[in-house]
Amino acid sequence: MKDYTAHFLLILINDLQHCLVNKLFPNYLISQCNMLEHLSEDTVMLHACKLSSVRSDPSEHLQMVIEHIKAPTEGQHYQHPLPPVGQWGPQPAQ
Repeated sequence: MKDYTAHFLLILINDLQHCLVNKLFPNYLISQCNMLEHLSEDTVMLHACKLSSVRSDPSEHLQMVIEHIKAPTEGQHYQHPLPPVGQWGPQPAQ
């Protein structure tokens, strides 16, 4: 079975580029709501240029994202938002 993932990724990038350049991205549920109308022309062009860069070499940008996700930022460690189960509830005064 042939994998068309790369092909569909490029189609998605092309569609998004078209939406940015035309500054028109209707909401899925409310098509009258344009989700890009609040953006300035400078912002639209900035993102269109970045997207064009991604489209020119998607594998390079995907590799950068993967490396960024794998490598923790120095000095930062993931902390679970909840304390361990034994520490739930009010803590005794010390």
